[in-house]
Formats: sequence, C-alpha cells, structure tokens
Amino acid sequence: MATYDPTKNRWGVLAAMGLTLGVVVLDETIVGVALPSMERDLGMSTLSGHWVVNAYLLVLTGLAAVAGKAADLVGYRRLFVAGLAIFSTGSLLCGFAPNAAVLIIARVVQGFGAAIVFPLTVAMVAMVFPPEKRGLALGIYTTFGGVFMTLGPLLGGIFTQTLSWRWIFWVNLPVVLAILAIFFANWREPADRVRTALRDYSGPIAFVAGLVLLTLGVMQGAEWGWASPTILCCLTGGVVALAIFIRTELRQKTPLFDLRLFRFGAVQAASLIIFMGQFNKITIVIFVAAYLQRGLGMDPIMAGVGLLPGMAILPFSSFLAGWCADRFGSRIPMLAGLGISLLGLFAIGLLAPLKSYALLVPSLVAFGLTLPFHYVPTRRSMVNAVAPDQQGEISGLSMTVQLLGGSLGLAITSAILVATGSFATIFITCASLSLLVWILAWWITRPTT
Repeated sequence: MATYDPTKNRWGVLAAMGLTLGVVVLDETIVGVALPSMERDLGMSTLSGHWVVNAYLLVLTGLAAVAGKAADLVGYRRLFVAGLAIFSTGSLLCGFAPNAAVLIIARVVQGFGAAIVFPLTVAMVAMVFPPEKRGLALGIYTTFGGVFMTLGPLLGGIFTQTLSWRWIFWVNLPVVLAILAIFFANWREPADRVRTALRDYSGPIAFVAGLVLLTLGVMQGAEWGWASPTILCCLTGGVVALAIFIRTELRQKTPLFDLRLFRFGAVQAASLIIFMGQFNKITIVIFVAAYLQRGLGMDPIMAGVGLLPGMAILPFSSFLAGWCADRFGSRIPMLAGLGISLLGLFAIGLLAPLKSYALLVPSLVAFGLTLPFHYVPTRRSMVNAVAPDQQGEISGLSMTVQLLGGSLGLAITSAILVATGSFATIFITCASLSLLVWILAWWITRPTT
C-alpha cells in the first residue's frame, strides 16, 4: 500500500471520505419516501418507480469493484474528483428530469459516479491511517454512513412535501462542494503509488451483462409475461453471462473477483448473510415507506418519521455489533442478528393487513438493532478467514456481495408487488428467504469435532 504524507491532515481526509460514503448511502434511502410523489408527477407506474431506485443500484453494483483497480492507473485524486463530478451531474439531471425515461437515465449517470467514489473512500481512509488506528478510523467512517442512512427517509419526506421531490437530488450538490473543499485542503497524492494495469476485462463485462439481463427479466416478468420471448431471453442470457463470468474469473491469474475465496466456509456463510442484509434493508426502506403512504395514508413527512424507529438506532447498534463480535466471536452475533431480523420481517408481513402503525414499531426497532450485525461480524469473519495479502480482495468481494443483495433484492420484491399487489407478501417472502439463509449459514459454520 502506498504511504501517506503526514504533513497533511488525515482527519480531514476521514471527514471527506465519511461525507462521501454518506451521500452515496443517502441516495439509496432518501428516494423511498419520495417514490409515490414521483410516480404521480411523472405518470410512472409502480414498476417504473422501482427502476428509479434499481438503475442506481445496478450501476453501483456492477462497476464498484473496477474503480479500485482504476485508481492504480490514473491516481486517486483525479479519479475521485471525476467520480464526484459525474455523481453531481447525475444528481442535477435527476432534479430536472421531465419524464420517467430521463430520470432513470440520470440515475444511471449518478450510479456511475457513485461506483467510482464508493470503493475509493475505504482505500483512502486505510491509506492515511496507520494500522493501529484504522479500526477507530473505519468505525467513525461507518458512523457517517449510519447517520446519513438515518436522515434519508426523513429528509426525503420533508423535501417532497414542503418543496418538491426534485430537491432530494439537488441536496447532493452542496454536500459534494463541501467534500471537495475538505478533500483539496487535506489530501496529497502518495508519491510511491504502484501502477498496476487492469488485465481482467471480460470478467467484469460478463458480470455487468448478466446482472442487468437477470434483473431486467425478474423485474419485468410479471408485467411483460414470464413466458414472453423477451423475458425468457433476458433470464437465459443473464444466467449464461454469469456462468461465463464465473468460468472467466476462475481461469484468471489476477482476477478482478477472486471467486476462489469462496472455498472458505466462513466466507460462504458471511457472504450469504451480507447479501440478505442488503436485500432486507432495501425492502424495509422502499416498501415500508410505500406501505405507510399507500396503506396507512401517511403524508411523506410522516412516512419519513415513521421509519425513524428503525433508522435512528443504526449508529449505536453499529458499535454494539462490533463489541459483540469481539466479545463472542463472529458466528453467534451474525446468526442472532439475522434470526431476530427475520422474525421482525415475518411480524411486519403478518401485521400489515391490520393497518396499525403502532404494531409495526417493535419490528422496525428490531430491524435497526440487527442490521449492522449483518455486516460487522460477517466482515470480521471474512478477513479472519484469509491471508493478510488477501485483505483487499476479500473486502472488495464483500462489498460486491452487499451491493448485489440490494439490486437483486429490489428486482425480486418489485416483481412480487406487481404480481400480487400485496405488501404483506413481500415481507413474508423476505423473511422466508432469510430463514433459508440462516439455516445454510448455521450449517456451514456449525462447530465440528
């Protein structure tokens, strides 16, 4: 790893990276409360509204792993600034979008910028802090994300109801200006950066193609017909592309995604739980927000407030998850977190038809309490399972698995809503999938004699 010039302020760099993480996460959570208003104003269907979310997630998922390699070629400063410029352009275009098509395209642009800066934030925080201080630095960095995630639904409701839903995108611009000011005042490009070329091109292309085709097929299947030639071609093409991706990566000497890491049971179990954590997070943020407005008749502000019991606890439960992982090891906390989470999802699904917000509050609190347990002890388990020289690869793999859970999760749940029109079915399906993952993770990590 390149070294950092200590004459600059590492805490300033941490602030800039934390704010960058925050604004990327904000654009996952702030949109949910605003979706019903967007759909009304632009004449979108519910499914088109969900593409506004998943267009961002798909690009972020497909391209995030490439950005870390690209930094070795063009430099951190240049790539980071370019990523923020693209993200800001996408945000501006989203706010001015006259119709659904332009809005979705602008979200693709925004996701492309986010995919560039997101992986760089972790690398730059690790670069400026010595090993003995990285734990504290990454904890503070993660807290930024938790705070912005918490504020997302509330800010989305306030902007949508008092100004316009367009401001949920425009609010990114002053935050980006603040990030750039802090970044330029504190960052100095490392002098001993090692330039390594990206040689694995076919793998990422196959991964992106497979992910897009599979997501398109799953999301549009209920609307276009599951037996239609277009959907069958998308699903088949997606599976074939992902098979090519797996074959390509396993044959590469220096793959972008080192799939050989999945030979470790700890990596398998942790990846399943990370995937399911992001799957469940997007379900809560998007579909509970929609249920509060469409099912309970709340306005956007009240829907944002309604999500607070689940969101406000996140910065605190992150520290609790870390303490439990250090105290009890990774297995018990990550299984307990997923177990409590799936019980909460079952409860939301069973109680949703009663149309009582008060009955949902305990499940929302359980969600906020346990969400960090899907990520903190699992990542601890993953990094402990591999050699020191594989830490960067396993971190990138865990991030890709997490993002994949969000994009495929939204595709599956959107298809369920279009097919059934039932929010309860969405939550019960998520809970059932979580139970399956819990059983698999428990079996993989069971103590052996």
